[in-house]
Formats: sequence, structure tokens, C-alpha cells
Amino acid sequence: MANKRNDFKQESETKKKKKSSKKSNSPGVVVKVMSFLKDERLHKTFGVLCILFGLYAFVAIISYLFTWKSDASIIDGESIGFVFNGEESEVQNWLGKLGALTANQFLKVWFGISSIFIPFYMIIIGVRILFKIKLLPLFKTVKIGFVGMVWFSVFFALLFSEPLDFMGGLFGEQIISWTNSVVGKVGSVFFVFFSGLIAVVVLFNPSFDWVKAKLSKEPAVFIPEEEKEAINVIKSEEIINEEPSQTIDLDDLDEIEESKEK
Repeated sequence: MANKRNDFKQESETKKKKKSSKKSNSPGVVVKVMSFLKDERLHKTFGVLCILFGLYAFVAIISYLFTWKSDASIIDGESIGFVFNGEESEVQNWLGKLGALTANQFLKVWFGISSIFIPFYMIIIGVRILFKIKLLPLFKTVKIGFVGMVWFSVFFALLFSEPLDFMGGLFGEQIISWTNSVVGKVGSVFFVFFSGLIAVVVLFNPSFDWVKAKLSKEPAVFIPEEEKEAINVIKSEEIINEEPSQTIDLDDLDEIEESKEK
């Protein structure tokens, strides 16, 4: 019985030691991870990648605007495997098959031409991380850019249809298709206009005093040109200079009034 008790104590002690060793090692792992995340080299690498991705996507999108007629039929519906299959293609994008596929994803699948905000924002982040230069306030830029990207996607989808449907992207096309089925084409126009107006009010809070001033402004009275200039129509020879025939004494007037009162 004594041996069993000793064995039980030894097992419990070894378990406690293992638990304590795990607890002692866990803070070391957290410290290493935090130090890795705070490493300046990681930040600079991430900044370089952001700038590189932003520039690449920006050039690919701009190129797609010139080469979409030849690239759309080739790249539409293809996956990433199309880029690395090693086969030659007639893609005309300035950045090759990967550039065409990237631009197709941004323009035709996502938010259309307004998707260009994404690489623009990536460049801003990269410059801020790598060079410590604050080009634009990040939160405000994201807020305005995201709302603008969504609204312009719907707006361009309202204006353009195939083969220029890449201007609004699949997102805008789906929204306009839904609003057309609910409120019709005229209702879609009102929806886009008033949603844009609401977005401007929420983001910028503009003043509409000029509308009030214009509506409350009294209509201007029409005055002919010949009446705007005062003209003296009396001729000099028609002016008569008269001299008083008799002077008036104010004391006499007072006496006359007193006599009337009596």
C-alpha cells in the first residue's frame, strides 16, 4: 500500500511539473509572436507588397479599358490555373494573362471601374507604412472610398449594359436588376439619385442654404432701359423765377390766431 501511495505522489508531482513547464513556456511563445509582429522588417515588407499590388492592379485595370474587346472573350470564366498553364494566348493586357485576370476580377466580377479605389487605397497604406508619410487620413478615405465605390458601381450599371457591363461590375448589375424588378426602370433612376444624395449628406453634411435663398428670393421687377436713367424733360426757358410779393411776419400770424380764438 505504501508503494502505491508513493507511486501516486510521484505521478501527481510529474503532472504538476509538466503543467508548470507548459505555463512557463507559453509566455515565451506569446513574446516571440509579439516581437515578430512588431519587427520593422515585417512592416516594411508589408508596405512594399501593398505598393506593388496596388500599382500592379492599377496598371492592369487601366490596360483593360483599352484591351477589353480582345481580352474579355478569352479571360471571362477562367480561373487562376489559366495563368500558369503554360499555353500561349492572345491576351493583349499590358501585364499579360495575370493582369487580364486581375482586371477582369476587379471590373467584371466586383465593383466595375470604381474598383480602382482598392489599389489606390493599397498604395496609400503602403506609402504610410514604408515611408511614414500620411498622404490621406486612412479611416476617412476608407469610408468615403467604400461608399463611393458601391454607389458608382450601381450608377454605372444603370448607365451601361453589355458589352460595357464591366463599367458597373457584377455587384452593380445585380442591384439594378433587383431594383428594376421591384420599382421598375424609372424607380431605379430615383433610387440611384436619392441614394447618392443621402450618401453626400451623411459623408459631407453640406449646407442647403443656397436652395432656400433661391426659392425665397423675390422675382426681379423688369425695368426698361430707357427708365433706368433719370432725364430732366423741363427746358431751361420754361423755368420761371418768381419773387415773393410780400413778406410775412410771424408775429402777425400769432395775433390773427388769438383773435380767432376770442
